[in-house]
Amino acid sequence: MKSLCLLFSLVPSVGAQINTGLAWDPSAPGWNIHWNSTPGLYYAVEKTHDLQAWTLLESGILAESASLERSLPEESSFPVFYRVLEDAFVDPATPADAQPVLNVPTGDDWVLEFSDEFNFLDPSKWNVTVSTKTRSPRWDKGIQRWFWKEENVSVENGELVFKVTKPNSTTMYCGSVDSRGIYEPLYGFMEARIQIAPVVNAIHTAFWTQGQNMNNVDNSGADGAEVDIVETPWADERGQTVIHWDGYGANKKSKTNRWSAPGLHTGYHTFSMHWTESFIDIFYDGVFKWRYEGVGIPQVREWLWLSVGASFGDGDFQNGTYPSYAYVDYVRVWRSETAGTSQ
Repeated sequence: MKSLCLLFSLVPSVGAQINTGLAWDPSAPGWNIHWNSTPGLYYAVEKTHDLQAWTLLESGILAESASLERSLPEESSFPVFYRVLEDAFVDPATPADAQPVLNVPTGDDWVLEFSDEFNFLDPSKWNVTVSTKTRSPRWDKGIQRWFWKEENVSVENGELVFKVTKPNSTTMYCGSVDSRGIYEPLYGFMEARIQIAPVVNAIHTAFWTQGQNMNNVDNSGADGAEVDIVETPWADERGQTVIHWDGYGANKKSKTNRWSAPGLHTGYHTFSMHWTESFIDIFYDGVFKWRYEGVGIPQVREWLWLSVGASFGDGDFQNGTYPSYAYVDYVRVWRSETAGTSQ
């Protein structure tokens, strides 16, 4: 992440001093700034009064053209600085040389576009997902209701923590975050390092993406799909990837692949997706597991999702131990500057 420019004003109604790379439009009502941008990159605008503590005004500004413009708020008579940040979704705590965990390189020139090392819960990157009604019951386990709850999400010791609780014998509370409306990439390499929740307690952990128009029924996922990079509903050493399209009703379609995941239930593991226009490749701890080529591949921007939920597979809710936890060490997304072929 780099700062492109600073704008300073002693009295906003009088004028502004403009540094290289930033233009101010005094003819527009209020304060407007515009700057040269690189299509495909994300930007953010921040302000400060002391050049030490910066306040985020807007993030996730996607450049689709060579320039961008934003309005600034009216200020009082004391000094105020603004800055525009490029690659605004990259966590400064991420190692500068971070690359995807891969046993065999894809041949792409990967450039980090998004990362979170979870030193705090960053609202400029994540929404805490809250269920307004129960999600799908797991009748065979006696789970009549389960919800994503805000209080079941936290950051502790550099990890995103999802807590699973059992308020009564028929209800489960879980945690989830998503980047909907904030960060929605189109293609690239998405990787998360996760310690999954105990499946024995009827919990599955998931890292996935979803598009705005996933519910459109047109025999294609091109306009949006749910891509479950990993789900962990099984007590044995298997993970699974599922691609859903054409909604969740009578016309729904999906493709599932279950793959071996040695050591899945112990410690941290990386779960990754290489997403292109023509294929989706799935990796576990850097090892290639599955390639999908078909009509379900989304061709539109999708947001990231991390969650734990009531398992549709194995586990014993009634005799499980709660609270239970899943931990996320990091999430990183790279864009390809020079496309390779992957596996």
